[in-house]
Amino acid sequence: MGLDQARAVAIIAMIVAHFAPGVFIQLPQLDPVRTPVLWFGRTATPAFVTVFGVTTGFVFLPRFRRTPGGTTRWVLWRAAVVTFAAAVVALPQWVRLGSHGVTDPWEWVFGGYSVLLFYSLALALLPAWLWLLRDQTTVRAVGAGVGLWVVGTAGFHLWPEQSPGGP
Repeated sequence: MGLDQARAVAIIAMIVAHFAPGVFIQLPQLDPVRTPVLWFGRTATPAFVTVFGVTTGFVFLPRFRRTPGGTTRWVLWRAAVVTFAAAVVALPQWVRLGSHGVTDPWEWVFGGYSVLLFYSLALALLPAWLWLLRDQTTVRAVGAGVGLWVVGTAGFHLWPEQSPGGP
């Protein structure tokens, strides 16, 4: 139940993150609550990452320990389905880019960005993390988390045309 509640908070935060800025533009009298509401909206990504991590630890890891091959196939199939869904969501943007003659490959990459793409990449990489964590120790789990943070931070700074920001 706690995982479902955390998922609900993440979804509500995502809705707030996407719609609150427009609400504040249309209703300037709500400006006194803008900062806390937008802060809550920014918790969507960490909340989704936390839900994914908890799901990995409580659902995928025990399953992987019992049947590594079957779990890997299932996770990769799920990654493929989510990637397909991400492509369907991105299709209108890609059609627009094509109709405007956009040739910059980064425009096309960013045109496909969505939370679904995050999940498809996370699922595609999950078998490697499950293999690393199969004999989980606290030190290994914390080390893996720090490693992901370092890779994500370095990747953010290496990604083209990004402004500096917090990791």
